[in-house]
Amino acid sequence: MLTWRTTAVIALALVLLAGCSSSTAPPPGKNGAAPTAAGPATPADPKSVHGDEAALETTPWDQVGPGWMLATWTQVPATVVTTDPSGSYQGAATTLYLVDPSGDRYPITTFPQPGKTPGPALVDWSGDGERALFYDQSADKPAPIIVDLHTGAQTAIPVRGSTQFVPHFTRPSGKALLIVHKDDSGNQPPTLERVDLAGERELLFPTDNLGSPFSGSYLPTPDGTQLILGTDTGPMVLMGNDGTVVRTIAVPHGATVNGGSVTDALLYPGQG
Repeated sequence: MLTWRTTAVIALALVLLAGCSSSTAPPPGKNGAAPTAAGPATPADPKSVHGDEAALETTPWDQVGPGWMLATWTQVPATVVTTDPSGSYQGAATTLYLVDPSGDRYPITTFPQPGKTPGPALVDWSGDGERALFYDQSADKPAPIIVDLHTGAQTAIPVRGSTQFVPHFTRPSGKALLIVHKDDSGNQPPTLERVDLAGERELLFPTDNLGSPFSGSYLPTPDGTQLILGTDTGPMVLMGNDGTVVRTIAVPHGATVNGGSVTDALLYPGQG
């Protein structure tokens, strides 16, 4: 499997622990005499083993870098409503957090309870560290959602074409989106396009010129100038970000291109 960037997939359980208190007597004097009275109880304020939570505006942005991560947390687990004969699914509100290496967390934005769908899922973190990417494939009108990590503002990006697609930020800085479209009928191979952050197409990659049907998997180089595209039966194809086929890459039988997936947490861009 080819990869330049590791996506950390973890199960994050952010449990708020109640603070505890303790009481200690002051130390004996130097003459060894026992104290005449115990001091007042002093409440301890230990750091939670799961880290502490602070407001977004207190985020030390000049320190954000390797060791930090984005993580989603659903406080109330989604459930199946058993009183409904259909056993309808009820999603739960999900909060996006920025988490520092010690476990302290900063809530960025919350997606409301989605109703009968799982809701938006965390997909990517822009290489400049400024934005997170979500998408909700189960929505009536699926759309990528970009979250400004400094303000928590959510912006839905209109996407034309099929309702089945997978978005990711371009490398190295995330100034555009790469979107794999899957044919709604399943009769045609996937396609790949690049759109700007307003949803306007910049390029439709010529995935019909690969010598074999495009598999829908790709991997960008760290500098974003080239992509490795997977095919169903043939070799992988190295393509420039202008759509020019550079060369084919022979691979062992069964090798695939892994370009990332939906997850619950992402390491700061460039780690791994």
